[in-house]
Amino acid sequence: MAIGFTISKEVSDSACAWKAVANIGQMPRYWRGHREVNVMGYDGHRYYVSIRFAFPGPLNKGLASVLINDAERYVTVEYTEGPVRGDVTTRVQGGKVITVWEVKLAWYLRLLEPWVKGHFMKGASDALERIASECSKGHAVAGSFR
Repeated sequence: MAIGFTISKEVSDSACAWKAVANIGQMPRYWRGHREVNVMGYDGHRYYVSIRFAFPGPLNKGLASVLINDAERYVTVEYTEGPVRGDVTTRVQGGKVITVWEVKLAWYLRLLEPWVKGHFMKGASDALERIASECSKGHAVAGSFR
C-alpha cells in the first residue's frame, strides 16, 4: 500500500516561497517531521542527505536524494532508506506552493498507515502554512543551503 496525497497553499510572495522550499538545510524549520537533514554529498545533479526524523527511537533515520530544479521551481526528495520510502515533490507555481506525496511505509509501520497518512497530511499542510505565513509577513527566509 502507498500513501499518496496532494496539498496546496496560496502564497503572496512566490520568490520567498521558492527560497524556503529550495533550502534543504532549512527543511526542519518548515517540515517538522525532519529533526535533522545533513548533506553527505552532491554529484552535480542531486544532493544526498541523511535524515533524522522527529519520532524517537533507533529506527528514526533515513537516507534520501534531493533534486532541486530552479528553472521549474520544484524540489523532489526521494526517500531511499529508512521508515519512509518514495517521493515527495514540492513546487512553487501559479501563486501556490504545492506538495505531492507518493510514499510507502516500512513493514513495521504498515498497521499504522491510516493514522500515519493523516499525520503526514497535517504535517504537510502545517509546513505549507508556515512557509506562506513567513513569506506574507515579509520575514527573510534563510539563505540557500546549496
